[in-house]
Amino acid sequence: MKHLSEYALIVVDMDGTLYAQPPLRLCMAFELGAHHLLNPRRIGDLSLLREYRALLGEREHAKIDKLAARFKRHPDDVREIVRLWMEERPLKWIPRFRNRSLIARLERLKAAGARVVVFSDYPAEHKTKVIGLRVDGVYCATDARIDAPKPDPKGLEIIATDFGAGPEEMLVIGDRPEKDGACAARFGADFLLHR
Repeated sequence: MKHLSEYALIVVDMDGTLYAQPPLRLCMAFELGAHHLLNPRRIGDLSLLREYRALLGEREHAKIDKLAARFKRHPDDVREIVRLWMEERPLKWIPRFRNRSLIARLERLKAAGARVVVFSDYPAEHKTKVIGLRVDGVYCATDARIDAPKPDPKGLEIIATDFGAGPEEMLVIGDRPEKDGACAARFGADFLLHR
């Protein structure tokens, strides 16, 4: 692996890399528990969310369809539950648990001319904003253009094409060797484990 300053394009994962997940999950568990104590008719949402997370390696539309059938809910209702609890509600907690040292390092690399892109399994546009990281792009494995969860390298292929960069010019930073690292390896890019 080269020195970080030698990469033209840095692709960084969001969840578990740019912020710590364990304390955020604890906060969300308390929030989910309190919400469902006050709204007992929605208690089934907890199981739905647990199963959604368990289906991480599957394509988004397939996950939604499976959960809609399993829980006898309309797919739009499933999408709204996932959006609320996986995307919207965590936003207020994320800044508290952000990885300040990695964000500062990425800012320095950007100032030195590198382009920095976020590539996440989940929608990350709003998360990137609340963290306060200035980036050149935000990509999500569930976007229609990609629709391929990590470790499928399709997302990296699209990012490379969009930025005119080859695998040898790219560094992928992530917290999961089996997902982020394998994705980088399949594409031929270097990988840096960062938790």
